[in-house]
This record gives sequence, structure tokens and C-alpha cells, in this order.
Amino acid sequence: MIKIGIEINNLTRDKLPPQKFFQNIANKLITIEKLKKLKPKKAKHLKVSLVFISAGASKNLNKSWRKKNTAAGVLTFNFEPEPIRLETETYLGEIFISPEIIKKKARLALSSFNIELTRYFTHAMLHLLGYNHEGNRFVFRKDEQIMNELENKVLQKTKNN
Repeated sequence: MIKIGIEINNLTRDKLPPQKFFQNIANKLITIEKLKKLKPKKAKHLKVSLVFISAGASKNLNKSWRKKNTAAGVLTFNFEPEPIRLETETYLGEIFISPEIIKKKARLALSSFNIELTRYFTHAMLHLLGYNHEGNRFVFRKDEQIMNELENKVLQKTKNN
């Protein structure tokens, strides 16, 4: 059975769900997705770093790395060209989430913070697992459709529990 570890670092003053919340989402996603796109395929112990940052820090990261002068709800950084494999674990990458932006998105979507947080975290995890929807729209359209379907499946599973 594949296990995933989520290391959390909250650099904000926001009260956030416990580590178990994110662990549960990641486990549901792995069960549904079955690591179809992950390289290397034999990974058994996966590790992800999850960092919560302010909207300002998100804007700075987005500007530095993506050349976009706006804050993002979530930024995902894969270890390139593929995950880092150690003897017992495979490090997939880092996820940076701005709770401040997620709260605004939740209000606009008439949704709850936890639902939007689930959606953004799932989306970022899919990027770490090998899905990409940016760049050539024709090439990445299939990944975008698959990502949307998987996000909706995870949301349904987390709502039902």
C-alpha cells in the first residue's frame, strides 16, 4: 500500500484544519488516481511539503517563478525532472497555499473555506503526481479534463465522509 506523508508549515496566523485533513484528501486522491502518471512507478512512501503563506508572499513567489504579478491561491513546485528518491521515501515537491486567497475564492463561489481548500490542495497534488494543464491548450486539454474529474471525485468522497 502506498503511504503519503504531508509536512505542514503554517507561516500565517490563520487557523487551519489539522494535518489529518490533508492526509485524508491525499489518501483519497491516491486511491482514486492510482498514481497513473507518477514517475517512478514503484514509489511506496511519498512525501509532500505543504506551506501556508500570506497573499503577499504568494504574489512574490508567483512573480519570481512564473513572471505573473498577482497572488495565487496555490503554487506547486515539482522536484524536477522527477521526484527525489531516497532509500525509503520519494519527495514529490512543495505546495504553497494562501488561506487569505482561498477565503476570498470561497466567498465568491458561495462555498466553504474547507471545500475550496480541498479543491486547491487536490489540484496541487495532481500537479505533483504528474498532471499539467498549462502551455499548449491542445496538448494539455486532456490533463485539464482529467484533473477536473479527479478533483470532483475527491470533493464528493470528502463530502460523503
